[in-house]
Parts: sequence; structure tokens; C-alpha cells
Amino acid sequence: VLFHQVRPHSVLTESIAAALCSVDRVPFLPPAFADVAYGDAPIQLKRRCELPFFVLARLLQVLAIKPHESACVVSAGAGYSATLLSHLCGSVEAFENDSVLFVKLIDATRGCEMISPVPTLSKKPVHVILMDGGSLDDIKQPIADKLLPGGRIGYVRVMPVQPMGLVDPLCEAVVLEKNVSGEFLPPRIICQLHLPRLNTSFDQNEAFHF
Repeated sequence: VLFHQVRPHSVLTESIAAALCSVDRVPFLPPAFADVAYGDAPIQLKRRCELPFFVLARLLQVLAIKPHESACVVSAGAGYSATLLSHLCGSVEAFENDSVLFVKLIDATRGCEMISPVPTLSKKPVHVILMDGGSLDDIKQPIADKLLPGGRIGYVRVMPVQPMGLVDPLCEAVVLEKNVSGEFLPPRIICQLHLPRLNTSFDQNEAFHF
């Protein structure tokens, strides 16, 4: 059923279809969002914004992840996208610096040996990076340096020119590839959407309820 939801958005790769059908998104979200877990709109949480289901699926397809490759999910939240990646590649570093979400991440991925939850981003290079949790104005240098030559970064970037009166910025889901010389090629644009900026600041005393 889930695969039929993404077929109209040109998500046809069998390995991605198998991963999408194997991992239920609902347990990774607060119970109130169960009915919209697979909707076409982003899911706004307190400090993270879950990507629309079809956008995540299309990013995974364009990233073209191979079984032998290593991956990193930045702002991994409760671990849904990291769990999907664990079905597609050899190892996944799931980085989450929100202490409350990090506890949830550990609990949600405890049974998967291929996922390594980390509260601090390591310098270990990887083939694929997925930027989760919201939109970004740019890719920071430590993230760019972490990517191996030939590697790919998938993320949602804020477009430089914004229409007036928007609550959430107009964005593009894109994939960047680093060539063998360590330079990034022109981005491959997947689709446009409205997505809140990634919120990395939070009050340690603020609860995050699951």
C-alpha cells in the first residue's frame, strides 16, 4: 500500500519500495500524528520537522544508495529515516544533538546493529548524507568535509528569493554530488515544497512528548 503512495511521484526502485514497506513510520512519531504519518505535508514537531513521506522517498531514490556504502543522517530525530537507510546500505551514523530526541533515537534503533546513534557528529567520512529535521540555508563545512569523493548529500534547501507573506519558506529538495576532485556538482533538483527551517535550539527543560 505504501509503495502505491509514492509511485505517482516516480519512486519506482525496488529496494526503496521494500524498505518503505518494511518500516512503519507511525511508531517514530507522537501518537497524535498517526493519521498523517504518510501524508503529503510536513509534520511539524517542537524542534524538528519530519519531511513529507513522498519527499523522503524521492530523496532516497535519487541518492541511489548502494548496499556496500556508509551513510549519515543529520538531525535524525527519532530515527525513521535512519532505519530506512539501514535497509539500503551497510552502516548508518544517526546524529541527533537534541538530548530528548536522542533518548528516543536510541530506544527506536536499539535492535538494529547497523545504526549507530551519536550525540556529536563524527569526522568519519561516509558515502551518503541525509539532512533531516527541516530546511537549511546552506550546507556547513563539517558536513561537506564528511562526504567522500563520489558521495551524495540529500537535503531541503531554502530558496534565496522568497515570496512575500509565507509562514514557512519556499524550498527545494535537492541532491548534491561530490566529484573525485572534492568539488560539488550542480544540484539535482527534485521538487519544491514549503518546509520550516531546522530548529536546533531548545530549552533543556522543555518536554518532548511521545
